[in-house]
Amino acid sequence: MLENSSVSSFYANQGVRLLNPEKELMRVANDQLFGDFGGARVFVIGAGLLPDETNQTKGAYRSTQTMQVLARFWSEYFHKSNADLSEFGQPALLNPIH
Repeated sequence: MLENSSVSSFYANQGVRLLNPEKELMRVANDQLFGDFGGARVFVIGAGLLPDETNQTKGAYRSTQTMQVLARFWSEYFHKSNADLSEFGQPALLNPIH
């Protein structure tokens, strides 16, 4: 759920930048990149989990602030794309992902 394309990148300084969801959604709209997911319910699993190769403690998670802005972006993106972001990696963040 981390964008890195010619339209936008959610990365900066070898990490995830604190993005402005409204500005990012304007970029998506300007490039006409909303889709039609036919009313799908979307569940994102593990969005907050940091890869083991980072310099973090094994099993570490992204900051609450980063997760909140990512969830806001994707919730609005899916809403505008005829879908519902039902969960965004937070219901079971403290459980291992296999």
